[in-house]
Amino acid sequence: MRPLFFAATFTVATLTACATTGTQVAIDGKQMLEKAASCCTTLKDAALLPLPIEKEQLRIDGTRQAFLFDGAKSFFVLYRLPEFKGTYSILVSSNPEGTVNDTAIFLPRVTTYDASFKPLRYFDESTLRSRGSTMERTIFINPSNTAERYIAIHASDLSTPMERTVSMQTFQQIYVGTGFIMVQNGADVKSTLRPVPIGTVDIEVNGLASTDR
Repeated sequence: MRPLFFAATFTVATLTACATTGTQVAIDGKQMLEKAASCCTTLKDAALLPLPIEKEQLRIDGTRQAFLFDGAKSFFVLYRLPEFKGTYSILVSSNPEGTVNDTAIFLPRVTTYDASFKPLRYFDESTLRSRGSTMERTIFINPSNTAERYIAIHASDLSTPMERTVSMQTFQQIYVGTGFIMVQNGADVKSTLRPVPIGTVDIEVNGLASTDR
């Protein structure tokens, strides 16, 4: 996997609501993936999902199908694309888990296929962009992409954890007289980012009417 570096800003509450660390998420995900059997030898036999009408959040983990993408097993979801009637886009966002100092994140790769499941376009983790603490990409379906009929979202390969610097903000209540004020502090801290085979992903389709799906 290519090196991936990005800056992020977190409040203390962003990740500490999780009861586990990025390390534990990585361990759990690896165990799930090792136990999972491939769903099929070709994606022609995989279960399909329709593109969501509304923004949808889904968990990609051991409850999903697994498949060998270029020889590497990954959990995945496979969507059927509608007949092309006009340009639209698919936004894929991945949410971090763990703590500010020890973060796990599913880095989504995306592959599109024609009607015979021949791969047409491929987007790896090097094309992801950061937005706050999430990682995202937008796939545009243009007139030049009318042959695309399916789209798969699967994981990046699991390489060495990456170290990054994040800006952490803390908020403290200070009582003054009969009320209180909020004092904000910020600092740059070192964080370990662990690519993992499981995670929570948001899918949002724009520019496509519900009658087109």
